[in-house]
Amino acid sequence: MRMRSPISVEAFASRDLAMRYPFAVAAGPQERLLITCPLLPEVSVTCADDDDTDIVSPVREAIWAAFATRIADRRAIALPSEEPTLFVSFPPITVLKIELHNAMVATGMRKAHLRRLLGDVQPMIVDRLLDIDHASRLVQLEAALAAMGREIVITTRAAA
Repeated sequence: MRMRSPISVEAFASRDLAMRYPFAVAAGPQERLLITCPLLPEVSVTCADDDDTDIVSPVREAIWAAFATRIADRRAIALPSEEPTLFVSFPPITVLKIELHNAMVATGMRKAHLRRLLGDVQPMIVDRLLDIDHASRLVQLEAALAAMGREIVITTRAAA
């Protein structure tokens, strides 16, 4: 009997259901802001330095693109370990997809092996489980994580 390693939907100690991914803002060239992500060095966004500028949307898009690239390249995605001051939020399904991806990278598991563990499902099923743009169902992600000896743990808390 294999022991299951719990995977928590919470990406950091505050127990939020959504993952809060940190970013940093600094003065950039030509009166622009330079926005970076400490956990994803490839993320770098510049935008106007004025009160009307929405900095969250371009940062979320850049981090989302970095997630997709790292999954395609089979590179681990660092998860936040503490409550960030500046952050963009990602939904729980995205967190589970990243957890599945990171577990596969950590164990060296390929998609074909996961397919076999899931009962020889079609390749498209596993591709979609790892596609952060696809709206996978929780039960599918739960099955994939369980096949790897993991379980999902979800908690809630009172809103602030």
